[in-house]
Amino acid sequence: MQEQLRKGAEGAARVKLLLARRFGTLIDYEGNRKKQAQGIDICIKPWGDVEIKSDFHSTNNFFFEYQCSGNSSGVMTSQADYWAYYLVEYGHIYMIPTKLLRKYINKNIKWLAAKYKKEVKSHAGQSTWTALGLAIPRDFICAAMPVVIYTDFHDKLWLVAGKEIKKGR
Repeated sequence: MQEQLRKGAEGAARVKLLLARRFGTLIDYEGNRKKQAQGIDICIKPWGDVEIKSDFHSTNNFFFEYQCSGNSSGVMTSQADYWAYYLVEYGHIYMIPTKLLRKYINKNIKWLAAKYKKEVKSHAGQSTWTALGLAIPRDFICAAMPVVIYTDFHDKLWLVAGKEIKKGR
């Protein structure tokens, strides 16, 4: 568990650095318990409040937690405007609109859970918990809603319903 937390912190620090370089000043809520409890890591123009997730696995899936120990969590409770989903292996940040993601999951939860549900057991000290999430292929998410992908942090590629509509700075 400590290794996962360390890697997540490293990924979040990298995303903060790269987005700050790209957009200028950002507000970092790392030490703000209230914002962290709301699922908000940073605030940055033009995105608003952003939750950062780092994925160090080499899959083509996004993992979205929706329940922990029987309670709604993750994507279902986040108050962030966007999720910055950082795929470390590819060096890509996917900016996913939280409200649209939540709506998509709620609308399709039965078939998504039947096909992509994943249970993750974790522990810290004497405490243990089980989280439920969906490991959804990233192509499904990019086809279902507008997602902005920052590749290499120079070019911006906009995808709407899986089709490229704009490239450039």
